[in-house]
Amino acid sequence: MSRALSNTVFFLPAIFCLTACGNAETNAPQQGIVQFTSEHTSSDQAWETLTSSGERSERLAGEGSLQYFMREVELSDIRRRELGLKFWHDYPNDPRRYKWLTLTVHMPPHYAQDIYEWTKNETVLAPNTAVVSTDELAKWEKAYPAMRESFQKSSEVTDIERRFLWVGEIEQKILRMVEAHAGGESVNRVSILDEIVDFIGTYPKALKENDKSNFRWGQQMLTTYVTVEHADVFGLKQKQESLAFFEQLKNTGNKSYANIDGRLARQRQQLAAKNRIADMSEGTRLLRSLPGTLTDHPSTSEGRIAANHDRIINYWKFREIGRTFFHEYFGHAEKIQWLGVVGGRDSVTYYQNFVDSIHINHASSDKEASAEWKQAYAELRAEIWSDLQTTNSQRGYILNKEIGRQFLDVRAAWRDNRDKKGLQALLDNIHMLYTKYGSGKNYTDIYTTAHGPRTHSTAIIRDYKILGMSDDDVLTFFEPMLSYEDEDLQNLAKAAFNFVELKRTPFEFVAKTLHGEDFDMNDMRGKIVLVDHWNTGCSACIRGMPSIDKTYQEYKDKGFEVLSICYDATENKKLVLRVEEELDLTWTTVDGESQEGLIKNKYGYPGYPQYMLLNRDGTIYAGTGDVVAKGLPALLDEMLAAEKAATNK
Repeated sequence: MSRALSNTVFFLPAIFCLTACGNAETNAPQQGIVQFTSEHTSSDQAWETLTSSGERSERLAGEGSLQYFMREVELSDIRRRELGLKFWHDYPNDPRRYKWLTLTVHMPPHYAQDIYEWTKNETVLAPNTAVVSTDELAKWEKAYPAMRESFQKSSEVTDIERRFLWVGEIEQKILRMVEAHAGGESVNRVSILDEIVDFIGTYPKALKENDKSNFRWGQQMLTTYVTVEHADVFGLKQKQESLAFFEQLKNTGNKSYANIDGRLARQRQQLAAKNRIADMSEGTRLLRSLPGTLTDHPSTSEGRIAANHDRIINYWKFREIGRTFFHEYFGHAEKIQWLGVVGGRDSVTYYQNFVDSIHINHASSDKEASAEWKQAYAELRAEIWSDLQTTNSQRGYILNKEIGRQFLDVRAAWRDNRDKKGLQALLDNIHMLYTKYGSGKNYTDIYTTAHGPRTHSTAIIRDYKILGMSDDDVLTFFEPMLSYEDEDLQNLAKAAFNFVELKRTPFEFVAKTLHGEDFDMNDMRGKIVLVDHWNTGCSACIRGMPSIDKTYQEYKDKGFEVLSICYDATENKKLVLRVEEELDLTWTTVDGESQEGLIKNKYGYPGYPQYMLLNRDGTIYAGTGDVVAKGLPALLDEMLAAEKAATNK
């Protein structure tokens, strides 16, 4: 199975909680479905029930952990199909039913005749061949058009949501065609290609509302499926066939496809890379077939929910299916790579109910599943660690990934219980990574280049407050680095001291505004100021601006200001002005392009967005970690309350 399709289509059996598959005409549940009987409740109560995980079934004797998880995924989907359809008909004036439909359409209506068989098929690296109930599927397909028409006509629905629904519909069609092709059936490939061209022509540019940075999400995904991942299914395997399809896309007027030659060059490179897999070992081919880590960052809330769902599914499959191949198929290098992924960020994501984990910040963890995995991982890691083939740089690669997970654990311990559990081990491991396993200076070694010296230490500067560290803890951590041989680490240690010094020394910055006027940070003394460091290539920066502006409008009469420093404003001035115009921003934006290196080195900023919330005297009150974790309004309330208390003394 292809990695890209599995990331966003084939592994979409249960987004969030809102699956649109079901039968509006019948109340008879399918075999194995969790039954739901409700009294006539308010729409709020019904929606809360719809968006909850519901009862969890017992694990069957001999059922593997991954198969059990996938069965729970499908049972949750089925439950929400029935509840969602009931909500749709019971509350015709409630706009939340459109949210349900939008998310639901990204989940294929499997309607497996045997859920146990379906989940067993989901635990292997092949299209699911479980038998589907065509009667149930036909009932859903009969009910869907009327709901879709209501959705399209509703004034409650935005163009972004209409686009998101359409992407989901095309995804479902692609999935069905891929599975039909795998089963030896013929597919109507022309129809799907024509629909993709129609979709891309309908949305040639960014939409106004909340969609400023990555409006091409969906477009590139769909074209990659049909031209790279499944070119054989859709008749685009040959270069000339791909050329003809891209010419159609070019003719739509969509700027994403204006540079057809560059597109085709990248396309051919991707196809060549895919074809080279045939020359690899069986272990490498299997490793590459495992569900990959998602890189899409959709700009809509529905898209983020869908992506979070996929990540949970993919991590489960990468762990559990990967374990079965570890000893029998993986070569030494492949084992290292696999351990690096499963031992890293979000690798132990076992929740009591996976649906809750998607839309509730602190879902209950499944302690049994987590303990089972941790034991298995420890055994596999010990085997690799003690293997004489394993180099120090490879051990550093694994440790580097594990440190990423430790950050999450330490942050959660401090957030939930004000507990510094694991903090010292985290800090010790970072120093060990730099001193014992190489800092990343050996650029000929793929493993050392994967963990450069800045990554984790810059995270300490950014997040030390939400890790439970004091200013003194930060200085204690960085002080040894002042004497390290690595110049980058020395500079980073100096940056940490400079950042802490901002508690006593006002932030200084002189620049030109986008309109050529002189700006001096000293002119903002007496105001509480959020300094927003960003550039136009940072989609997260732009996505966050509407929220900042909302806070700005609410608090500006209380002495709050925003200073936006754009570090590519000289090169991309027109784009910066466009962002300002489309988002209707009224705060000051200055051109910091010539000073980017100075700011990054002085304060240890590796990337964007970065935030400084300054006191009225220009000293720092909170950095990026606090602004993101606590939220800007909460921090402003803290500052204003402290000022009021001081005045009343």
